[in-house]
Amino acid sequence: MVNSELISQVKSLKLLALRFIFVALAYILTAQLGLIGPYKESIATLLWLPSGVAVGAIMRWGSVAIPAVFIATVYVEQSLGMSLITSLSIACGNTLAPVCTAYLLKKLQFNHQLITQRDIFLLISAAMLGMLISSTGGVLSLHLNVLANTHDMVRVWFIWWVGDVIGVLLALPLVLNLNKTKLLANTQKTIQLIFWLIVFACCEYLIVNLIHDLNKQFMLTAFLILPVLIWASMMFGIVGGSLVVISLCVTAVWLTAQGYGTFYSMDVGEGL
Repeated sequence: MVNSELISQVKSLKLLALRFIFVALAYILTAQLGLIGPYKESIATLLWLPSGVAVGAIMRWGSVAIPAVFIATVYVEQSLGMSLITSLSIACGNTLAPVCTAYLLKKLQFNHQLITQRDIFLLISAAMLGMLISSTGGVLSLHLNVLANTHDMVRVWFIWWVGDVIGVLLALPLVLNLNKTKLLANTQKTIQLIFWLIVFACCEYLIVNLIHDLNKQFMLTAFLILPVLIWASMMFGIVGGSLVVISLCVTAVWLTAQGYGTFYSMDVGEGL
């Protein structure tokens, strides 16, 4: 009896450790995607998927994800050259924000399958409210450590907030609906999804490069990919649709940051 209990505890600890490592790695990797197109000197970006990863991890796995998010945030900020104090203060906001967002969604009985309009409204509302914490805390941390000018604070705060909200809207449905068992059970469909993700990214690349010399009044041509997005959502569900949207967003942001496409501007932040 004692041995079986001990084995059970060891397995439980291993599972917690694996989840901790997985959340931290997912946060760091998605942060690198977000930093492809920084708004200004890597201070803020309009595509911050880690916020959605953090909310989803907390909703799925509970408290084990919280320290993983905190430590991963500190690591990311340190890699950007921030001081330890600044990194810790930003990490506090970036951890508290997803905790509050996850709490709101659970309290209001949010359905992660987005079946009703109410669920979509709750997702958007909780993201907008919860991410006020990270954006406000982050900008205050930068300002107090003389890393953000007073006249830039409002603009940086807005970009930070929008980036976090977009990250939640894009990544949270994917994190909550991703199921390893289903993916492994239907290998053929999983391979099809990977194939189409590559195709969609290539299509986005071609569209952006083919129209980059057009006047900005033709910006709507950049959305020729939308019918494909609708088809992907119908074919592969929330997981497939989310992956396609994320891949297209990352491709568009990277191209814009590199100086290509309809959205390119001399002011990179404006283009993004």
